[in-house]
Amino acid sequence: MSTVDVSDPNDLVPLAELEFERARGDSLFATRFDGARAYVVTYFVVDPLFVVDLSDPMNPSIEGELEVPGWSTYIEPMGDRLLALGVDDTNGRRVSMSLFNVADPANPFLIERVSFGQNWSWSSAYNDVKALTVLDDLIIVPFSGWEDDFGGFERLQFISYTPDDLTKNGVVDVEGTVLRTFGYNDLYYAATTEQLAKIDATDRNAPQVVDSIVLAENVADFVELSASLGVELITQYDTGLTIARRADLPLKSAAGEVEVAIGELVDAFAYGSSAVLVGATWDGESAYKVAIVDFTDPNAPEIDAIVDVDVSPYYGYWWWGPYLPYIDTVGVASDALIAPWYPVQQQGSAFLIGNRLVLRCSADSYDDVIGGEAPNEGLAIVDLTQPAWTSTVGLGFERVVSVHDGDGKVYIASKVALNSFNVFGDPLCAYFVTAFDPATGAASPTANVPGIFVQYDAATQIMTLRDDQWSAGYDYTSTLNTVQWTGGDTVTELDELTLPDGTSNVLGRGSKIFLEAYDNGVLLYGASVAANGNLSLGQSTLVTDGWANLIDAKGASAYLSVGGGAIARYDCTGKPSLEELVQVMGTPSQMHFGSSAAYAPLGYFGIVSLEL
Repeated sequence: MSTVDVSDPNDLVPLAELEFERARGDSLFATRFDGARAYVVTYFVVDPLFVVDLSDPMNPSIEGELEVPGWSTYIEPMGDRLLALGVDDTNGRRVSMSLFNVADPANPFLIERVSFGQNWSWSSAYNDVKALTVLDDLIIVPFSGWEDDFGGFERLQFISYTPDDLTKNGVVDVEGTVLRTFGYNDLYYAATTEQLAKIDATDRNAPQVVDSIVLAENVADFVELSASLGVELITQYDTGLTIARRADLPLKSAAGEVEVAIGELVDAFAYGSSAVLVGATWDGESAYKVAIVDFTDPNAPEIDAIVDVDVSPYYGYWWWGPYLPYIDTVGVASDALIAPWYPVQQQGSAFLIGNRLVLRCSADSYDDVIGGEAPNEGLAIVDLTQPAWTSTVGLGFERVVSVHDGDGKVYIASKVALNSFNVFGDPLCAYFVTAFDPATGAASPTANVPGIFVQYDAATQIMTLRDDQWSAGYDYTSTLNTVQWTGGDTVTELDELTLPDGTSNVLGRGSKIFLEAYDNGVLLYGASVAANGNLSLGQSTLVTDGWANLIDAKGASAYLSVGGGAIARYDCTGKPSLEELVQVMGTPSQMHFGSSAAYAPLGYFGIVSLEL
């Protein structure tokens, strides 16, 4: 800690420094100044509270210190008492409020601490203390957590206090992350990401929300059922409910909604006049829940069926480790070395193929197995005509890299390690693709391919793949490859295209491949795949010298999120040209394409439509 003379703002003079020897290696979590005294909280294993005397700026000194479990993130001085918001790590990590006596700065002590939440809880006030309210004899603390029999929640904890005691009172549930709390007249209010809630705490042990105003809703997804009708999907973290709400097209709010209890919304699909919602539950036994919501009468949508699929839902994860060279179809290794980077793959977990829903999952056992290994994951099949969960297929591959859909089938990309990684040898692997038809349950032979699956066009029998290689000099090369695959266990290599330096996202959309690359800014390319498999790279366009992300593409149009404040649509028929720029709040992560528009859900900022 340093003291500085600021009497002349143009000439700041350092006065003294105070080193906290006992806090070496700790992180600083809270500091609060109160007159000639400062309070400092650090943490590594235990929480030292330091009382610092600043009455003589030339000689600041530590007057006292106190070690308590956990740590504090905010300190509120109350005369010779301190109220501290923080973390109690004695049983998990729970939100806590502590009351300290600092009347004797040389001997501070903890009077009382109250903690709340099951094992693990957290508070929005950790990051923004304005979410916390401290009144004359009452503290209102927002906290979030998870309960096995309730799910996720957002709550306010009411705590009464005197100079000598803290008393944990009741809690009240609200919707959305708490941003602000305050008292007004005899009532209390919480402003959250979703609502303004009015709370009656006349009985502090049983506070109640007596009224609320919706401020925002989390638009998590959107599907178009017809040229005039869409469905907005609103998710509520606290209640675990999804609201399927009618939206007239062009986008306009309309009456007609239904609440669906399917857990966490995973994906949604248009299915005739119905919306098919896929949810995942994680409390107790994990499972998928599939809801079919009928919008035949848009004013009064109805839940036709809810199908329980008793498997563990797939959850995506990134794997950062050696990326391994391709082994060709005759088993001869390329001379490439390892790459310490694994390219981003867009992976889905739910696919609607005809009348069947295919869900990526894991299970204790499978009705059938594709491949020769013991499966670590599989596919659950739901027949929407019944509707019922009909079968589960295990994916018996050493490692599933990604799963894609197209042309009425599911394409499973996998790899096999050919030797073990060690500092003396280069790891090698082979990549494979297998096609699975959910209508018949039949799988194709598994073919060895030169890279990671991008797309397959059944009409031309052309498969496009991406291969990333490192050479002995640690030079990195990324190529786009095409092969002809007739569904057997071999492929015929057709063409290879070296991708631009810094290429990240690669989206295959039939005869057009969309590339995002970074070179002193975000560049957008369009590559073409001819009917004979020949590849050609078009000219690039600089999207921005800042940040952008390729969200999705359809036809010749590519959609990018730019700078977190706009969505750009580029026509990639030739050199990509900017055709539409829509300012938005939020950062969209997905697009949905309808008959005449593209839709981007923006979470709490609604939804926006763009041209196709």
